Amino acid sequence: MMSWLILVAGVASAQDCQPASSEQISSIMQQALIDFATLDEDSFFDSTQQAEDALPCLDELFLPPNAAAYHRLQALRAFFNGDDDATVLAFRAALAIEPDYQISAKLAPEGGKLDRLWTSAKTGPNPFLGSFNAPAGKYSYVDGVETRTYAEDLPNIVQYGPGDGSILWTGYVPANQKPPDELPAAGSAVASADPDPVDDDPYAGLDDDDDPPVEDRSSSSMGGSSKRERQDLVDAPKPEKQPREKKGKGGLIAATAISAVAAGGLYGSGMYFRNEYDRYPTRQSFLMTNGSYYGAIGAGVLTLTFGSLAIFTEDGVQVRPGLKF
Repeated sequence: MMSWLILVAGVASAQDCQPASSEQISSIMQQALIDFATLDEDSFFDSTQQAEDALPCLDELFLPPNAAAYHRLQALRAFFNGDDDATVLAFRAALAIEPDYQISAKLAPEGGKLDRLWTSAKTGPNPFLGSFNAPAGKYSYVDGVETRTYAEDLPNIVQYGPGDGSILWTGYVPANQKPPDELPAAGSAVASADPDPVDDDPYAGLDDDDDPPVEDRSSSSMGGSSKRERQDLVDAPKPEKQPREKKGKGGLIAATAISAVAAGGLYGSGMYFRNEYDRYPTRQSFLMTNGSYYGAIGAGVLTLTFGSLAIFTEDGVQVRPGLKF
């Protein structure tokens, strides 16, 4: 019973989401693949999360081609997270459905790390099959096929329905986890499965007559000062402003040259890491590529700023006392 509660903790009940179709999820997954191929990390994770949120809301059978595509999407997400083992497991789950599928070189360049993980999945062992009991009177489907067997060592997409084509429950069952043998209670499974609920009220443990803790703001805490001391500071005479010392343009010209060199160097680094990513698409090379490009843009903006100041100002610019350009 406990394992069932843990499983449905991530599964939405019918009251938690709007019914979703296979076509909608397929469209979301296609967008996620485009985001992955174009190195748009934020959009990729957003699209992947949308697909994961929509899966438990399916009101129809998730056919094998869609199930295989979903497993491949989970493999790409695991790859982005640096989890090679989970990547291979998800790829193996997809290959168990579509053994002749060829992954696109746009996603996994030949010889790169992802391509090697794909090859490892293709040459991996056959799934270890086990059996499970479906809820009483319900039909069970695993990766789009009516059955009561599942791959114990691989993730599975499990669905239950009354046998008329509709679906009552859909769950993504992780590897080494058995599908539930009963349907979750409508509207109660998710709430009851939370093992460590977060209390939003920090004062929930206080009695009605108790006062919440008050931060000590006296002169003896956190280096603060008393009201009298603060008033003395207000009444104290303010120092006269000193005239700003004029500076030449040498500092501005030097800053312009330095930022221009930095922009060129960062752009060159971005090109280098992009080539490295094409050869070995790792998360580190992805981050280094983006970091170099964005750094080059920032250095370019600084170059324009310092250059404009050198041209249009007569004297150097003092940013703060003791720091001049």
